[in-house]
Amino acid sequence: MLISYEAGHPQIAFSASLPGGIQLSQLPDPRSMRKAMASPHADGWKDAMDHEMANLKSHDIYKLVPHMPGMRTLRLGWVLHQKFKNVVFEKNKGRLVARGNHQRPGIDYGESFSPIMCLESLCTTLALAAIRDLDVIQFDITLAYLHGNLKEEVYMEQPEGYTTPRKEDWVWRLKKGLYGLVQAGRTWNEELHAHMEGKGFTAMPKDPAMYVKSTWASRDFVAAGFWVDDCVAVGSRKELTDLASSVDAKYGTTSLGEVRWVLGMLLEHDRPSRTISISQEAFINSILTRFNLTDATAVATPLTPGTHLSMTDCPMSKDEIEEMADRPYRELVGALAWLALGTRPDIAFAASSLARFGHNPGRIHWDAAKRVLCQ
Repeated sequence: MLISYEAGHPQIAFSASLPGGIQLSQLPDPRSMRKAMASPHADGWKDAMDHEMANLKSHDIYKLVPHMPGMRTLRLGWVLHQKFKNVVFEKNKGRLVARGNHQRPGIDYGESFSPIMCLESLCTTLALAAIRDLDVIQFDITLAYLHGNLKEEVYMEQPEGYTTPRKEDWVWRLKKGLYGLVQAGRTWNEELHAHMEGKGFTAMPKDPAMYVKSTWASRDFVAAGFWVDDCVAVGSRKELTDLASSVDAKYGTTSLGEVRWVLGMLLEHDRPSRTISISQEAFINSILTRFNLTDATAVATPLTPGTHLSMTDCPMSKDEIEEMADRPYRELVGALAWLALGTRPDIAFAASSLARFGHNPGRIHWDAAKRVLCQ
């Protein structure tokens, strides 16, 4: 694990080993446009930002209008990230985002809830695919949030370095959803929902991000689950091709073919034996490295037998609170909760017990959380 320091805060690089000698490594992403332009890879980040601005223009996201007195405008920022595909570095990505934390409820946005596919729905769908020997495909929808139409009037400043000549003081009136807006996820979901219903799909009552078409017993059965812009679908080859083609024609997609990696999990589809195996080994290795536990001794149980975690173990004195201030406790417990939901139900009790102390964890809680990771 590599650690550098910037403005007094540790910047951590991750590295995780996978079977076959594959390495997943990631150096810290720049936190602003100026830091990206000052980095050794400035050209790559500039290309990523240029590509993002071209996407916004091609999708007709905004209209340039004069700034009027009393007009409330949102600030913006850049989210810069190194993208990996199957744990191999693919490209730099730049995302222009609105600072939605300054939006006013009831004025700048209304409803904001947007469903995503439940992990239980994904596992159930994969189990059905294994039983009936159905095809399983995966695709990403390109720039999903940019397809949703805004109902409210939202104005945003022009990005630094990309202002229109002689109109530097003008602002954008956003016509469609932009990443960072409070309602962006909902506008995209409404657009996707309308498209799927138009193609004969029905949203499941218990999981509205999971769509089915036809009945389980029919030959043309197909089920598709969406995690924002990622889709995993099962069904016959013809039905899956029709689904992927319709979504691609409407929004544009990146086809990933047969499902292999989804939500950071590795899937192995053994069709002769009709099984689908799920592994989170890459994620486990990455968090072991993140918390410097790659050489830790394995333990037999998630928590020490007889452990009773309580509020009395929370820090009380100023020194104790300061000692725990820089411990990423909630990050670790969140990772454990994700593992418990996915492939490690045996640590569910430990993860839920530790989550009770996220507001003020003590040294005992921190050591207990690290022990769970070594189980």
